[in-house]
Amino acid sequence: MFRFLRILALLPVLFMTSNLMAAGYTCDENIEYTECDNGYFLNRTGAGNTCQACSTVANDKGEVLDTENILNGERELVCVGNYTGGAGGTSVGSGACTGCTSAQWECVCADGYVPKGTGQACTCEKASGFVCDSEKKYDSCNPGYYMATLSNGTYAYNGTPAAGNACVACPAGHWCAGGTAAPTQCAAGTYSAGGVAATTVAACTACPDATSARAVASDLPVDFYFKSFGNSSISGAPAGATNI
Repeated sequence: MFRFLRILALLPVLFMTSNLMAAGYTCDENIEYTECDNGYFLNRTGAGNTCQACSTVANDKGEVLDTENILNGERELVCVGNYTGGAGGTSVGSGACTGCTSAQWECVCADGYVPKGTGQACTCEKASGFVCDSEKKYDSCNPGYYMATLSNGTYAYNGTPAAGNACVACPAGHWCAGGTAAPTQCAAGTYSAGGVAATTVAACTACPDATSARAVASDLPVDFYFKSFGNSSISGAPAGATNI
């Protein structure tokens, strides 16, 4: 009888000891996070949730970080990486995450134009109706155009036919015979608005007010450069004219 009572008295001790020595169990499924540190977000509500790092999630908001206007469209710096951080707190889901680990430039072109090139050198070129623009090669250009290749995001004259080249409309202040010839600059005292109509030297028109400086324009209306013949200004000079 005494031995039985002694064993009975030891049972609570044995029970507590066995619990203290138990290994391999977890109570994570009973934890419920209600708030997260900066840079983290609650993956869900309820027991068993967790705080997840924003930097582990792709930024899928399509954020445009910067823009540049280009001919017939614009360049956009678009996020293509993960988030970099966030405000933390009680937000559920990655909606409160911000920032971007990496981005790339893409061209967004007007109707009738397609992106050409990659990165910040991309441009918008008139759609050709086929998808091998990077492989096509112009051997000759029509009058009013000159042969060019893409260099640092802009087209520059190159009379040697090459894959991916283009026939570009004649620039202002010039006329273009076509073929593989370079644009021909108008003579001193004449000017041209350029474009596809500038096919012969007849596209170069005499400057007004008997001036003799070459007139070069990048935009219309034409900006003239006048030689002042010792005068500080010339009567009748158009707005934006500069004396040289």
